[in-house]
Amino acid sequence: MITTNETKEELQKNFGIGGTSGGGAQRLSIIEFDPLSYDACYNIIKDLVEDVIEVLTDKNGPFKINSVVFNKESMDAMAKYIFEDDVMQGRAKNKLEDKIYSLFALSMGKETGKDIEISFVPASQDHEEYFVKQDLK
Repeated sequence: MITTNETKEELQKNFGIGGTSGGGAQRLSIIEFDPLSYDACYNIIKDLVEDVIEVLTDKNGPFKINSVVFNKESMDAMAKYIFEDDVMQGRAKNKLEDKIYSLFALSMGKETGKDIEISFVPASQDHEEYFVKQDLK
């Protein structure tokens, strides 16, 4: 099994030497997937956020944060981030998760017992998307 971002036509033309006319593509069973719907992307983000909150607030884990909140706007923006990039849909969840955990990597232990809000700031024309964390009062 292999996955690719190439189209079916590109695979049939280029896979192996000669594509479907004598090449490796004649031995492939190609399954094409439709891009995810916005609702599916939102459910992925919802699951991601639940998992992240569980790890960050685990009293026996490395972070021991009291509570973590993601506002609705951030949830929507993360879902939109995945939805709008057909090529990245498969990797976007991991990319977002890595960025969230990187917020805490250098300050591990300093937020113990705190209440934290994490906001996702979508990309503008000049900047890449990023996360911001702040203490809740």
